[in-house]
Amino acid sequence: MNSTVTIQNAALEPEIDDVIAFLNKAGTKILRNGSDLIVVPVSNQTLQGVKHKPIYDRIQASSYAFASVAVRKLVLLKNCPTQFMSEPLQVLDRLKCAYYLLGAGDILIDGRVFDEHQSLEMIARPYPGFPTDLQPILAALCCTLSSKNIIRDMVMPCRTNYVDELRKIGAEIS
Repeated sequence: MNSTVTIQNAALEPEIDDVIAFLNKAGTKILRNGSDLIVVPVSNQTLQGVKHKPIYDRIQASSYAFASVAVRKLVLLKNCPTQFMSEPLQVLDRLKCAYYLLGAGDILIDGRVFDEHQSLEMIARPYPGFPTDLQPILAALCCTLSSKNIIRDMVMPCRTNYVDELRKIGAEIS
C-alpha cells in the first residue's frame, strides 16, 4: 500500500518536531502542515542510520526550575531549551523570582528571591501554552506559597490524581 497518510491534530510540541527531524534524516518523508502530519511512504531501502542529538527536555528543566523555588534554593540549570520554555519562565516572572539566562541554555534560578504572596492563575493548554505535564509540579510549588492559586487544565481536565497525594502531606487544595 503506497498511499500517503495524514495524521490530523498531531501534537505541536517541539519534541514531536525533533522526532520528525530525526526520522526525516533517516530517510522518511514526514511533513507538518499546522497540526496535521503528512507521512509519505518510502521504501525500506531509503532508510539509513543517522546521528541525531535530541533536544533537551523542557519539562524536566522547568520542573527543576519550579522545584528550586519550592525549596528556596539557588540552582544552576545547564543546557535548558529556553526557546521552548517561555510559559514556565513566565511563571517565574509572575512570582518575581530572580533568574538569569546565562547563555548556552544555562539558567541560574534564585529560588530564595521571589514574592510568595503573589497569586498565580495558570491554564494548561497545548504548546506553546503552559504544558499540562507541569501542572502537578506547579501545584506542588503553589502549596509552598502564601497565596490562593488557580490551576486549570484544558488539555487533560481529569488529570488531578496528584491532588489526593498532595493532600496526604498536608496541602490545602479545593
